[in-house]
Amino acid sequence: MILLDASFLVAFFDKRTRDDRLLKMSGMLEAASKAHTRVLIPTPALTEFLAKADRATIAYHEALGMSKAVQVAAFGERAALECAEMLGKAKSKADIKDQAATWAKAKFDWQIIAIAKAENATSIYSFDGDIVRLGARFGIEVLNVDKLSIPDSKVQRPLAGLSSPAPDQSP
Repeated sequence: MILLDASFLVAFFDKRTRDDRLLKMSGMLEAASKAHTRVLIPTPALTEFLAKADRATIAYHEALGMSKAVQVAAFGERAALECAEMLGKAKSKADIKDQAATWAKAKFDWQIIAIAKAENATSIYSFDGDIVRLGARFGIEVLNVDKLSIPDSKVQRPLAGLSSPAPDQSP
């Protein structure tokens, strides 16, 4: 089971995202679907993503709901217990906030990691450095899609038997 952070969702739906990144992201999602791997979007990440979507909020929410492989994971009782245990291990409020820009973001990040732990996620896909640090702190692997290869199924190859024209050989 894998978990997608808000930064993944933003990049996936952003029309300005580089083609190579999109190929890696869609390839990873297709591989997860073929392997019947559950793909979770934690409710705090969904909130972060949809809050930035403006008028496209409903369309994005519907697009996410159309995939059978993608499920929303709520910050429920098990995640609350995980988060409470994690927060109990923190040394201070500064330790909880760590490098996050705001308290709200710090709280969302802790909830995302707690959901991952409660759901037994094997990894989180994120471009967020705060999630990377917090995941490492609590034993959750956080992967950056940019470090993946473009899947063979997504690589364009020249058609067999066709070659590029020979350069003009005239004197």
